[in-house]
Amino acid sequence: MEQVYDRADVSELEREVSLNSEDKRSTFEKLTDFYFKPKSFEKNGKLYEALGVNWFRKYCPNGGSWFSKKTGYSFVSGRKKSDLKSFTNLTKALEGVHAFAFFPLYTYQMIDNLSQENYGAAAWNLATNILINLYPIMSNRYNRNKANKMIDILEKRENK
Repeated sequence: MEQVYDRADVSELEREVSLNSEDKRSTFEKLTDFYFKPKSFEKNGKLYEALGVNWFRKYCPNGGSWFSKKTGYSFVSGRKKSDLKSFTNLTKALEGVHAFAFFPLYTYQMIDNLSQENYGAAAWNLATNILINLYPIMSNRYNRNKANKMIDILEKRENK
């Protein structure tokens, strides 16, 4: 019987699920791991930099910087591997809220406004969706990739 991961007509997700068939994780865990896994085109960060993530982080107020100033709490508590892993988990949670809750909500509102021919409100929804959701999603992915590189460096040092 032909294995799914040998066929050219299957998606990357199907191939990964098939390769991990002995994996005891739930389908939800496999899907979230697949979603949060860094893609090859984003690992070096140049895509996000070209799309203006650094500008966004510098000039646009965001919940993370507001929270840090109000509470004195930093999202990265140190440079140990465990601190960086905690940070990457936090970026996944924050990205998940934006990607799977707020982004669909704003998109739905924009489509609803378009269906009612309320183009001004639809444009407003699009702009706010980009600022409130798309850029934080990209920022979390960008920061997580940087933290993962630091974790890799620390693991290489441990293995020497």
